[in-house]
Amino acid sequence: MIVAQEEAPNMKRNGLLLTMTFLLLCACHPSTQDSISPTNPTPRPTQIQQTIIQIIEQQEYDTIHWISKEDIQNFISLNPSFIEECYLSYGTDDLKMSDLFIIKPIHGKKKAVIDAYKIHQQYRMNQSLLNQDEANFNKAQNALIYEHDDYLIFLLLNHPLQAQKQLNAVLDLKTTKKCQ
Repeated sequence: MIVAQEEAPNMKRNGLLLTMTFLLLCACHPSTQDSISPTNPTPRPTQIQQTIIQIIEQQEYDTIHWISKEDIQNFISLNPSFIEECYLSYGTDDLKMSDLFIIKPIHGKKKAVIDAYKIHQQYRMNQSLLNQDEANFNKAQNALIYEHDDYLIFLLLNHPLQAQKQLNAVLDLKTTKKCQ
């Protein structure tokens, strides 16, 4: 009887140790790492694209047209070789302007990207003036150009500050990766 009473606390302690070991192993397993650890999650490019789609649909009620890295030169006069990673979209409705560009420039090309953004902003303002479209002129004039970590972001939207918060949240999850 004394042996059984001494073994009961040992069995409880061993069971607790086994449970804790199991939980620790589960938390460290690669397949559960991203879902359990909020300190190091990594969004995939599709998560960033989905956030862009959500922003455009909520704010602009517009359809997105994606621009490839190679087409960027024709659209905003930026050499594609200056880009390490990018997410580029604009609205397809000619009556609306909804440009959203996220570019991670290669080292030393940050100023070239910012300059291209400013030139594009001025182009959109001029386009609005020619069309006598005051709403789009104001939107273009208030476009937001900002830096988030290694990314340079251009937001020509109805509510750029709201979009900035949404984008920053998903970009904070981003780890450094090359363009696809």
